[in-house]
Amino acid sequence: MPGCPSDFVGISNEELKEKLISHGIDIEVPINDFTRSTMINKLIKTYGKETNTTSCSGEQILEKQQPAEKTVLYGINLSATEDLDASYSDQYFCESKAELVTIHSRYKEVRFKVCKNKEEALEFSLQRFSSLTNKPPPDADPSDYKTPNQQDLNKVKLAIERADSEALEQLIASNPKLLVTSSDVPTILQIRCHYNALHVAALSDNIFAAKVIIKHLNSEQLWELLYPHDQLTIRSSRRSNCLSSYLNSGDALLGETPLHFACKFGSSRVAATLITQSFIDMSKPNKEGETPYDIICCRKYPERKRQLQNLFSENYFVPVYRSPDNATPPILGKPVHRHSDKLVCMDTEERDRTPIKEQLLCRAWAGPLNQEKANQFYKDWKSPPGMKSPLYKSSRDRRMDPEKGLEYDGRQLAKNFNVGWREYWDFLGECCNLTDEDGKQLLENYIQRKCDTMKNKETDLVDDLEKLSLSPPSQPKFLCGDKPCKADYRALDALGEDIDVDKDKYPGIYQWKELMLEYKKP
Repeated sequence: MPGCPSDFVGISNEELKEKLISHGIDIEVPINDFTRSTMINKLIKTYGKETNTTSCSGEQILEKQQPAEKTVLYGINLSATEDLDASYSDQYFCESKAELVTIHSRYKEVRFKVCKNKEEALEFSLQRFSSLTNKPPPDADPSDYKTPNQQDLNKVKLAIERADSEALEQLIASNPKLLVTSSDVPTILQIRCHYNALHVAALSDNIFAAKVIIKHLNSEQLWELLYPHDQLTIRSSRRSNCLSSYLNSGDALLGETPLHFACKFGSSRVAATLITQSFIDMSKPNKEGETPYDIICCRKYPERKRQLQNLFSENYFVPVYRSPDNATPPILGKPVHRHSDKLVCMDTEERDRTPIKEQLLCRAWAGPLNQEKANQFYKDWKSPPGMKSPLYKSSRDRRMDPEKGLEYDGRQLAKNFNVGWREYWDFLGECCNLTDEDGKQLLENYIQRKCDTMKNKETDLVDDLEKLSLSPPSQPKFLCGDKPCKADYRALDALGEDIDVDKDKYPGIYQWKELMLEYKKP
């Protein structure tokens, strides 16, 4: 019969368990390396022998079970080390970590390896290694733009808050990293709150800044400046991921996206622009579980609540497709969803069913509408007024215009349906509605820029002509020069002759309209 715990060293845990059960000892915990000594002591007590200081203890058993600690041999390689002392020239191994630390503190180029024997250590020491400090530098940033500092970021934030679109354009053109970091994520303008540029635009209710930011993020030029050596597909992937991050990233406090901010603070125009983006997640909740729809106008402008709610339910647009040079007749498209690629250009399969083989771009659209109203709008737009209608003659004459005829009927229908309207203007280079505040501001900016450009070019010329007693050339009065062109007549038609223009707010438009009305008098 066993008399000392050392007698149980040779048995397995299963055999020990059987002995405990056979002697009626309760096994409260599994038998393993940690509980084995306790169970053995219980078994010894059952035999009637108590353990004492002279007998074997559980800790002694563990010591017997553990193999003897092996001596670790460290191979040393000093092939990359310069100015090596003679005392270390023949050393190729050591046996203690303290000695390793001493050698490493003296020679930074030393290499170590755990070896099984001295022969392996000797073989390791004879290998040749290059210097660690002469490694080639990591690949530099592919772009030449520096990471912006906080002062530059503050300038961008201030330009957005002040609605200074020109300053914002200049800042982005000077350094694209004001929008995109080296990791292809949005640049944070307000670090503590984790606001990106679209957050600030939504808070400021600045539709122009939101459009400028989205325009640059979607432009191939910005990504080519940042990654000039990347393939087009890779740059396209970077662009998509970054824009998605801009639209769907939450702030630090409540995890709210720019669309949350636009809805919460009643920024209906910013919200309408954000919703049209294909990567937007309109149902993403914040940390409180609230979607943008749930918090519409809870902070500001309750009178805009219905308008914002309609943005979430009315998702269809009726487009007009044109060729870039207007060489082919326009095509009225069927209603499309706001996230469809057909709002950019006509689908290839649909285009192949027409005699036109060149690419057709979306140059005007009405909406948003719900699906039923969109179908009705398309039906009314496709079928011009009948001969008995008072609008028949006017509509027929307008449709004779190959560049804006179809858009004329679309404008009238949009007024009747009380829905949004956008059309492309060549001289502005973008789509807008000249009757709303955004469109008027774009037209005003264009007129002011045109006048400022002419003034800068003619400053020196005016001085020379005055010396010769000649009158200086007059400033451009119309959109294209000293005389009205087709663009002037079409813009006036879209603006409306009967619409009053605020002289103080839009002085350029006011003067231009007065000249156009005088010019049209018989």
